[in-house]
Amino acid sequence: MNSNRFPTNNFLAAAVIGAVIAALAGCASGASESAGSALAPPPAATAASDAPPTQDQKGILGVWEGTTLASCGITTIRSRCNAEQNVSITLVQRENSKIGGSYTCSYGNLNCYNMDTTGKVAYAMVDGTQISTLVIMPDGTSCRFSGRNDSGNVIGDYSCSRGGSSFEQGTWRARRSY
Repeated sequence: MNSNRFPTNNFLAAAVIGAVIAALAGCASGASESAGSALAPPPAATAASDAPPTQDQKGILGVWEGTTLASCGITTIRSRCNAEQNVSITLVQRENSKIGGSYTCSYGNLNCYNMDTTGKVAYAMVDGTQISTLVIMPDGTSCRFSGRNDSGNVIGDYSCSRGGSSFEQGTWRARRSY
């Protein structure tokens, strides 16, 4: 076997061993107890997390009540064709100026899909008059609602999926009630 095949780098080996010893010494000295404080955000980041919502964000915060109407296309389960539900999406400001909230669904002319009557708004954004929200149901079903906000009235669409497959899409109409 050729001993020159893997030449040793004494400097690199010394640096690695030194780093390991320093890490072990730090753990033995109790330095790890103060390491948790390194995870706390700096004061500037904390101040930014308390930033007030933008004017666009203020325009979508509140309770949006309306209906969904499933289309009868290829991506909708046949038995859900023209399914209408009453839906409510409540949008509130969370930390870091993020928008979250809750979702409820009730009987229109059919039950809510898989009896999913509640959900959480995992994501919401506004871009001018466009609103987009992502709702996650307890069973893992997700629905994306998007539309145009025209003075507190939204006309748009929605699409629901589960396990990566879309199973329903249609129109969404809502009015900001508060």
